[in-house]
Amino acid sequence: MRTPVGPLGLTASIVLMVLSGAVMLGGCGDGGKDGPPIVAPPVEEQPEDEPEEGPWSYPDTLFPLEEAVRAATEAAFLERNPGLCSRLDAFGRPDSDPRCPELQEPTVADSAAAVAVAVDFLERNRDVFRLTGPLPRVAGVRGSAGIGWSVGFEPQRVNGIPVWGTSIVLAVTSRVVWAAGGHLPEPRIPAEPVLGPEEARSLLPRVITVPCWTPFEATLHPDAPLWVLPVEITGAQGKACLECRLAYHCCYASSRSLIEGVCIDAMTGAVRVLHEPTPR
Repeated sequence: MRTPVGPLGLTASIVLMVLSGAVMLGGCGDGGKDGPPIVAPPVEEQPEDEPEEGPWSYPDTLFPLEEAVRAATEAAFLERNPGLCSRLDAFGRPDSDPRCPELQEPTVADSAAAVAVAVDFLERNRDVFRLTGPLPRVAGVRGSAGIGWSVGFEPQRVNGIPVWGTSIVLAVTSRVVWAAGGHLPEPRIPAEPVLGPEEARSLLPRVITVPCWTPFEATLHPDAPLWVLPVEITGAQGKACLECRLAYHCCYASSRSLIEGVCIDAMTGAVRVLHEPTPR
């Protein structure tokens, strides 16, 4: 069983998830009006066979760290950054700690200062975030003085294709208080997809009816950007590992909402349903 995963929590529940007004980085639209969470009709689950051997077969790319190594790396990361409320996940990537208390502390005055704090933090912690080249570009800043700032960085790219779940988000006051996200070490992907975006979109219904207080129709958006999608599989010796797939990100849109979270495997055509897409 292969399950999409990432620092932001992807799952294989075969239900389209809705984020009203939230759009994936590089996603399909500008979102709709605020409203209650709604769930679209289920997508028929497609059984998956083992990957076929061939020039596009997927190599295993990343194994979890041994617990002793993960714990030692986490301890060194926290010692280097006193007061940081983050942990490292099984693959060694930073994630916010749910036990983080609410902080009441001074903040920097503006977004430019928040970005400067965030960039300095990434530069000092390149090893933990696996940043081997130039720092990723800032994707957006939210917040205000007196409350705090959230600074987001663009995801890792492989051959120009963004990697799902590798965006970095830092919460900033006058310092970085928590961090989440990180790059994968040298993801290997097929040279090019087997399916084109239109062929991938043809595997989904063009219009769906969304159950809500007042049901409404949503139409498949014409954009289907290509992503590298890390998928958790059982690798050699029964160990979990990540395999980097190519997938088209598709969504449905209406005047009321943007329905997120459907990916089509660009090699096999398998439908993968994602949970918690990254908002921008």
